[in-house]
Amino acid sequence: YLQATYNPVFDENGKPYKSNGGEMIESKQGEIPKDWQETSVKKFCIDVKSGGTPSRDNIEYWDKRDVPWLKTGELNNKVLVEAEEYISFKGCNNSSAKILPINTVLIAMYGEGKTKGSVGYLKFQASTNQACCAMICENEYLSSYLYYFLLVNQDEIVSFANGGAQPNLSKALIENLVIIKPLIETLEKHPFIKIINLREKITKENVCLEETKKLLLSKLATIEN
Repeated sequence: YLQATYNPVFDENGKPYKSNGGEMIESKQGEIPKDWQETSVKKFCIDVKSGGTPSRDNIEYWDKRDVPWLKTGELNNKVLVEAEEYISFKGCNNSSAKILPINTVLIAMYGEGKTKGSVGYLKFQASTNQACCAMICENEYLSSYLYYFLLVNQDEIVSFANGGAQPNLSKALIENLVIIKPLIETLEKHPFIKIINLREKITKENVCLEETKKLLLSKLATIEN
């Protein structure tokens, strides 16, 4: 497994788990709470897949707004509520693009600038290009935890790619990342989902404000003309 850094473990009351009497066991990452599991991202998820890009030469693949289609530059460590581009169902069916469910976690395997390693959390069904690795979890508790795990360990995950012969991340590398899986009862007591839902609400409000701004500027320009 590729190892990443972990924050100290806290109990359900926000206190350090070990110093407050929590029973610990040894793992490759050091001590972890008893009954927690050290596993890989691949085993943590129910499915891990990459996307695809329909041929730009076929206009029928891009002439309908059937399926939102995300590029790595749009992830930007955000909770995602919209896409810049769309593809048709025909384009989706005739490429490696896949329709991903809500609560899918995305990570950019490569891209320009600081795009590589950036993550995103899907709050709508969408597809992606081939540079995105999509991780689908069994439930929202696991998805939200995985998103923040990747976000916190982002620099170290990117360093795995920079330090190897291949400068990009890969699906196999991401699948082999080590992640500590807490008990579901522990995750249910933490506010990951609430934080993501709040970020979704704020993002949608910002989108509406931006659209209103563009409309007002357009009308002002018409009046001036």
